[in-house]
Amino acid sequence: MKLSLPQMQHAIGIAATQVTGLREMFGSDTKSFHPGRAAQNGLLAAVLAQQDYTSSLTALEAKRGWANTVSTRNDLDSLFPRLGKSWEIGANAFKPFPCGIVCHPAIDACIQVHEDLVAAGIQPEVLPQIVEKIDLKVHHLVIELTSKRTPRDGLEAKFSVFHGCAVGLLYGKAGPAQYTDEVVRNADVIAIRDKVEASISDSVGADQCKLKVSLANATGKTWPPWQLSS
Repeated sequence: MKLSLPQMQHAIGIAATQVTGLREMFGSDTKSFHPGRAAQNGLLAAVLAQQDYTSSLTALEAKRGWANTVSTRNDLDSLFPRLGKSWEIGANAFKPFPCGIVCHPAIDACIQVHEDLVAAGIQPEVLPQIVEKIDLKVHHLVIELTSKRTPRDGLEAKFSVFHGCAVGLLYGKAGPAQYTDEVVRNADVIAIRDKVEASISDSVGADQCKLKVSLANATGKTWPPWQLSS
C-alpha cells in the first residue's frame, strides 16, 4: 500500500492492539477464525494508517507494548532487526491432510499399512472385522492437541488422531472427503477408530510415530502384526 514509515508504524500499532487467538478454541470453528481475523485486522490497520489514523509508534517494543505484554522472552531486541527481511508467508504450504498437523505421521503410517495389506491380498472392507488392535506411539503433542476419542462431526474429527488412523487404514487416504460428518459417523470407521490405542513415547519426535496393527482372520488365526515406523 506504499505507506510511509510513520504510517507503517501506526499500522503495526493498530494491528498489535487487536491481539487474538487462544488454544482453548482448538476443535471449534474459532480456530480457523483466528488467522482470518488476524488477516482482516492487518488489512484494516493498513487502511486506517493510510488515512493517517494514529497509534503508538513503538507498539511492538515499548515497555507496555505488544511484545512485553504477551511474551516472557528476554531476547526480544534480537528479533526486531529481522522484521521486513524475511516473510513467513513464503514458507506456507498445503497440508497433505486436512487436520491437526501433529497427527499427520500417524495417518501416513496407517495409509502405508493399508497399501501393504492390499498388496498382501487383504481387502479393506474386512478390516473392521479382523483388526484386533492398533497400537500407536506418538509425540506428546498428538495427545495434547488431537485426542478427541469420539468426534461427533467433521470439525471435531480434525482434532482426532483416532479418526485419522481409522480412515487412513480403511480407505488408504485422508482427504476432505474423509472428514465429512457422514464418514465420521460411519459404522466401519467407528469400529476401527475404537481399536486405536495411542500413547506417548519419549523416543518419538513430533514428525514421527510408531504403529503396530494386529489382525485376525475369520478362523481366529492371528496374522503377523504389521509394524511400521513413520
